[in-house]
Amino acid sequence: MTIPVYEGYTLLNAWQAGQLGSHAIYKNLEQLLRENATVVNENGDALPLSSCTSGDCLLSTEVLEDIIARTAFISPASRAADWRNWLDAQSDPETANKVESPKVAEDAFYYPLNNLKGSKRLLIPSRIRELSVECLFTGDSDKITLATLLLQSILLSPIDIRRTLAQNIVVIGGTVNIPGFTCRLVEELNACLDWPEFASLSALKGEFRVHQPPGEPNYIAWLGGAIFGALESLPGRSLERNAYLEKGELPDWTSAIDAPPQISTGRTEATRH
Repeated sequence: MTIPVYEGYTLLNAWQAGQLGSHAIYKNLEQLLRENATVVNENGDALPLSSCTSGDCLLSTEVLEDIIARTAFISPASRAADWRNWLDAQSDPETANKVESPKVAEDAFYYPLNNLKGSKRLLIPSRIRELSVECLFTGDSDKITLATLLLQSILLSPIDIRRTLAQNIVVIGGTVNIPGFTCRLVEELNACLDWPEFASLSALKGEFRVHQPPGEPNYIAWLGGAIFGALESLPGRSLERNAYLEKGELPDWTSAIDAPPQISTGRTEATRH
């Protein structure tokens, strides 16, 4: 999700969202593993993961998350293009041997199964370390990627604040911790400006800046909410629970933002711990 914020105000008419979070990565990783990974048992016998039906071969969300956290990284745009060319060549027997794959340090690596306690291991081709997260930038049939979501938000914002928004990007969430994320995002933003639908934003090429928040990306949203909740201006920017229960409706925020804060006179309910 992308949400433009300018001088403390959220531009709700310009927010964008897409199914490009961690679940998209896990789904893509599982598909790649089913197609390419091999299960090796304690005797050294190998079996394609797609043919393994035992409970030891189940790819839970915890396993997929651990593989991403331990091994995945995001390639620069040029290397990602090399991988796409290689994959396209593999689909045709006549060109399969004519296109060389990008260099990797090791052809494959092992990952222990059975909740990290058993003897079965998963043999994973090293290219999956990169290809598993490419779904964030390649998009779907509608060409929705992280970069296009962000550019659409800027495009829907007033023209006089677009440059300011482009120069003050903050990315949050656990996915941001994947090595190479920020650099690739900036590359994709600049590349997408060549698309016809973003021609009006072409002056922003080279202007994108990603700021480092004062904390880890996976908890910075909670930290920001905690700070905002301690501000004296909070009553005028929020609605108390009891005030909502008394009227049973939400106010029109376009007019309520400048109205006096609504403070409930009712009895505060006890909080259950």
